[in-house]
Amino acid sequence: MNTSPFSCSLDHVSLFTAPPFVALSYCWGELSDQISITVNGLGFPVTANLHSALRRLRAERVERVWVDALCINQQDDEERSHQVGRMGAIFQKANQVAVWLGDAQDMTEEDIKTLSAEHTAVAYQDRSGSARRAFLRLLLKPYWTRVWIIQELAAASKITVFCGHYKLSWETLEHFSRPTFAAGIDGTDSDELKARFQNLLQFRIDRLAIKPVRLLEALYRSRYALSTDPKDKIYGLLGLTHDSDVFIPEPNYSQSVEETYTDFSKALIEKGFPLDLIYLRTSHRGLCNSLPSWVVDWRDLNDVLAKQEFKHIQASIQRSLSRFLPKQTDKPSFSENTLTVCGAILGTIDSMGGAFSADGNGIMTHVVTTGKGAYSVPFNFDRSTYIFNALLETQRLSAATAELPLNPIGLWSSNDKTELEKFFLGPMKPNVLEVLSEWIDANRSFITLGETMDFWDSIWTSQPMKTDRNTGQDNCLRFLVTTILSGMRITTVQTGELGWVHPQSQKGDRLCKVIGCDSYVILRSVPRGFQVIGEARLYWFAGEPELSDKVESLMIF
Repeated sequence: MNTSPFSCSLDHVSLFTAPPFVALSYCWGELSDQISITVNGLGFPVTANLHSALRRLRAERVERVWVDALCINQQDDEERSHQVGRMGAIFQKANQVAVWLGDAQDMTEEDIKTLSAEHTAVAYQDRSGSARRAFLRLLLKPYWTRVWIIQELAAASKITVFCGHYKLSWETLEHFSRPTFAAGIDGTDSDELKARFQNLLQFRIDRLAIKPVRLLEALYRSRYALSTDPKDKIYGLLGLTHDSDVFIPEPNYSQSVEETYTDFSKALIEKGFPLDLIYLRTSHRGLCNSLPSWVVDWRDLNDVLAKQEFKHIQASIQRSLSRFLPKQTDKPSFSENTLTVCGAILGTIDSMGGAFSADGNGIMTHVVTTGKGAYSVPFNFDRSTYIFNALLETQRLSAATAELPLNPIGLWSSNDKTELEKFFLGPMKPNVLEVLSEWIDANRSFITLGETMDFWDSIWTSQPMKTDRNTGQDNCLRFLVTTILSGMRITTVQTGELGWVHPQSQKGDRLCKVIGCDSYVILRSVPRGFQVIGEARLYWFAGEPELSDKVESLMIF
């Protein structure tokens, strides 16, 4: 790497009358790996990645460049708070946005030529797959994981991509994002890489079409994105959304992460958004977190469970906010970091099964003992009528279609993974299907709803029922498997009900219906109140109990 002295000058200009300039979009890189440059005659440390980017732009004869590390005083919280609010306008005003992916490393000149040839020549066919492999190698760069690039790319009028001494047009990358490239490289999940890139493209399309995007929607779509400062998980999206000033009038870098996240959760609740936000969390989030238990941790929402819950909340908002709004007398209130809600304690967790192993290793079962005696519970079956009906409806649909096997359990335990992927699960990794198949074979003798799996297997096979395939019930099994893979644990409640609970739940935790929540919530007793553990999904065999005589004020810390 060239580490010879690099000099530049810093000019103060009005954004409205600024001369032509390039805005740099890049990844900061390791803060411990720094090189000193000269700015207005004074030494100034920058990361090695920024140093390489500046040298690359100088080789392109770029005269004026806007770069956050130099143009915003990173040590002045007040200036950062003010300037961050102008980032969208700065990148929109720039004549060009230069994307710096970093050094080429494993990229070759032949890779770049292949990408360009595929894009520019309609007749060109990438028969060897070299172009798609080169494209995926570009998507592996850390740059694409940054939250700030979403706004920077969405606002840009023109984008040029630099990787080492190579240069590509943005249109070339757009071309390769089309859903015609399916193969991964070096074990990488190419579908996930391309989905993230497609997400960036959609943000850009929305911005250019002046399509309004809600802040919560932007947060959902950027769950995977990273930031050096955790507050930027929110601040980095403010310029993209039409309602951000309702919750955060202006960024405040003088606040702690905990204060920023707590204030944002308060604002969402006060504006009438679903109280279901209080249980939005990943499967591994416990109570050791420094945040109040009812506050969303925006740093960590990128797993199956959080995605499932977030998607549910988003759908609820789209349908109607009004049905979630509690009555005036039931409205939540705040006292410092304490949330007070109205709700009813409906029962106590009596026992639970195990959680699905994140790495797919091992088959977990659990022996449950209650007042009704001991019985075995397979770790990933709800055993409630709700889940039974879901499986039954899936079976009915299967029976109504000649090309589908009559029995979903038989399908799971067979080796016909292609049919399972096609009709129920979509594209899933084979190892997941193998684990589910092993589980079915290993648990046929376990009791579900008072009978063995083999019993229900025979019922489903001997009594097929036809239903309209257009009802959408074929998604039931997909939902069941997604719940299993999210890590949710089956549970029994002292009253006899059965269902799913958040993986961090424990025996003795309380099942609660919070007024304003669409789902049930698991609470854990602490001095003077409760803490939120996560979501619960239950089916009441005799119908949900009457709540009127059980509703009380609950203090949540």
